[in-house]
Amino acid sequence: MKKALIAIGVDRAGHFPALRGAASGAEQVGEWGRAQGFETTVFSDAGGKVVGPEEIFDAISEIVESRTYSQLVVFFSGHGVLRAPDCELWLLSKVGKNPNHAINVNGSISLARQCGIEHVVIISDACRSLAGTLQVSMVDGYRIFPAHRSSGKAPEVDVFYAALPGDPALEVSADDADKRHYGLLTDCMLTALRGDIETVIETVKSADGVQKHVVASRPLKLHLEDAIPRAAEAVSVALFQRPDSRVESALPKFLATIDAGAERAIDVAKTALTEPEPDRGSMQWYRKVLLIPKSGRPLPREALDAEMERLMAAMDDHQTDMRTGFHIKGDEVEAIYVIKQNQITFRGNGPSILISGLEPGALYLRFKNGTSSLLSVIPGFIGTVIIEDGRIATVNYTPSAAGIPVRNYRYMDMRRSFVAVAARQGSFHLPDTTAVLPSYLRFLRRMDPTLGIYAAYAYHQAGDQQSVRGVYQHMKDDLLPIPFDVAMLAWAGTDQEQSVHKCMPGVPMLAQGWSLLGNLTETMPKQLLEAGRYLEPSLWTTFSGKGSAILERYFSRGFP
Repeated sequence: MKKALIAIGVDRAGHFPALRGAASGAEQVGEWGRAQGFETTVFSDAGGKVVGPEEIFDAISEIVESRTYSQLVVFFSGHGVLRAPDCELWLLSKVGKNPNHAINVNGSISLARQCGIEHVVIISDACRSLAGTLQVSMVDGYRIFPAHRSSGKAPEVDVFYAALPGDPALEVSADDADKRHYGLLTDCMLTALRGDIETVIETVKSADGVQKHVVASRPLKLHLEDAIPRAAEAVSVALFQRPDSRVESALPKFLATIDAGAERAIDVAKTALTEPEPDRGSMQWYRKVLLIPKSGRPLPREALDAEMERLMAAMDDHQTDMRTGFHIKGDEVEAIYVIKQNQITFRGNGPSILISGLEPGALYLRFKNGTSSLLSVIPGFIGTVIIEDGRIATVNYTPSAAGIPVRNYRYMDMRRSFVAVAARQGSFHLPDTTAVLPSYLRFLRRMDPTLGIYAAYAYHQAGDQQSVRGVYQHMKDDLLPIPFDVAMLAWAGTDQEQSVHKCMPGVPMLAQGWSLLGNLTETMPKQLLEAGRYLEPSLWTTFSGKGSAILERYFSRGFP
């Protein structure tokens, strides 16, 4: 079987600051690929060339549809933006003029899982700057993999990002993007892939019994986690960059063969990280269980703890006579609408909303600054919505005291607040031990459906479609209304995807879900899709003032 490499380098993306080495970085990766036997195609804007999404899509489609490749590497160097955690765009030459001159990274990875190629590697040497700051909030992005359903084994997809995602409000500004988040991944990665780092080189035996020295994704991940922060600090003490790598493959899959073995490689000492084991059930224990520790600098734990305590303090209205409803905290709400069975009811602007009836629905909130959001109404649950600066900081649902009493609110709030903070930082994952997972799923399906949403996204990110559908089935078994996000992740692209439209609130509640709609966009109401082009950078779907106006016109006309 053959292997292919697509290397993309864009120094000039629309009106954004020009980079100095993205195009040349792609050329360097292309040279490495040719030396390794990859069929290599480089898309570069060197010499004033224009790089667009269609030619990249065509090249990848040809590779996928030939069914003769066992490995595909896609490399990008240039400007990247973050619309929400795990909702990223690579910017191409005409971005700004053409909303499709960008690559939808999350949507492309999702399609890569269906392409039939055994091993897919995505490498992103791009900044992850705030989309709002870069004025590309309306950029849709192009999925560069074809919608190809393979009946074979699902591919293993490895993803290497140059930097960790973070809360969009804390992202690096566009002015600093070319200084802070470009180039280090390319340099550190190529150094390892060329065989210059002893710790990444392993030995495997080929089918004919010959031993080979290789570099696989997992040791490369560990090397980058240590090398990139070191390289950043070597440039400037004030410069800090930590990569984000998600590796699914293992030997015998690998990225590079090293002809000379480890003879010319250097041994790089790694930073030792040791700490005492936290007490089970403590805030520190949840941090360790739910956050993947990264080598290099430790996570800002004091800041995480402070944020958790702040969110927990806001989750204090547990005693209520409501069976179904919401508590709104934070910024003022200008308008509240409850939508059920295509009927909309204005509910004023109060901090508490009592909702009658046993059927699920949607809650539309318009905030004081004109932004808005759509949330799911879940009968028998009280939702708490915490709003900050016209955006939702977190949402959680608690079984009504009039229905299912909860014994330990502190325990539940600690877990929920930590998951919320972790998700905003782009670092949420699920424990993968069989001892922890069943109890975790039992907890989430009974206590708070938002944890089911987080779990479904985490499983989807890991390529575990069976577990995504397990979350769906757990909720269905407990007779809970299935959130739109969970149904979308479980069934989009299948024969059952039309059932997703019946799930509330009719759009993804987490902003990253918009990049995963796929063919659902062909059957969703066009007004909802149009509103989705006007999203604020936030974990939870937050429509801008223009998006709010589109939604309210749609509601006022009786859902045409």
